[in-house]
Amino acid sequence: MSYSPVPSTKGQLLSAIDIISIEYDQITEEIQAFKNFKKEVENIAVSHDLNNSVDKFGYQKGSTVEGAAKVRRAYQDTVMSVSHYNKEYGDTYTSSISEELGSDLAIALKQSSELTSILKSALVTQIENTIESRKQLQNTVQIEQDSIESHHTDLYNVGEFIHECMEYQIQSSNIEQVNEYKRKSSNIDKKLDNIAIIRQQDINKVNKLSQTSQPSSELYSYFYQSLSTDFPVLETIGQLGRKHKRIKLQWHNRE
Repeated sequence: MSYSPVPSTKGQLLSAIDIISIEYDQITEEIQAFKNFKKEVENIAVSHDLNNSVDKFGYQKGSTVEGAAKVRRAYQDTVMSVSHYNKEYGDTYTSSISEELGSDLAIALKQSSELTSILKSALVTQIENTIESRKQLQNTVQIEQDSIESHHTDLYNVGEFIHECMEYQIQSSNIEQVNEYKRKSSNIDKKLDNIAIIRQQDINKVNKLSQTSQPSSELYSYFYQSLSTDFPVLETIGQLGRKHKRIKLQWHNRE
């Protein structure tokens, strides 16, 4: 008889672990890409001695200096060259840099061919902000990864015991054996409640970290968009709880 002790464990919790692991690796790669991009930008020479009117970034239209083109190549060679870029983003250079660094910088880089000291400084600052934002997301993902892995182990163990109870309920007519499993199962509901409490605490941690960006509910929808639920741990707790309730009812009816 083929059996998975935790309902949908292999399809939900293990899938969630894989999803979060991939997300963490991708964020790590992106952080390094932005660091490399920052180094490239810092090595690009700036234009000097502007004589015409300039905007708040200090750029001139029609300049023959190609600093902005070097920025573009550097961005394409670093940020847009991460292994998952096409699959996860697939944006054009202009769309990507606008999303990551802001529309003002994207417009400035598009409308001017030169890189002034003002524009370069603003660009470096925004790259640093983007790196910090990615690091914050990385911390959030690390909390989620640790939480999912820990709860998977706990829930798998609970699921195995519930399955044993079901097997003995179906196969055994020995009342003493049934009573022994009833005794052992008396703590199952408490264990599930404790796991749910700890899981909610982890969700609250994520919520605190994401207050400056997107709500945690949106993060979980993003993380687990390929699953049937945004909260695979809580869903599994509910499934196990319902299964355990049915077992207790069957035992009660035998008394």
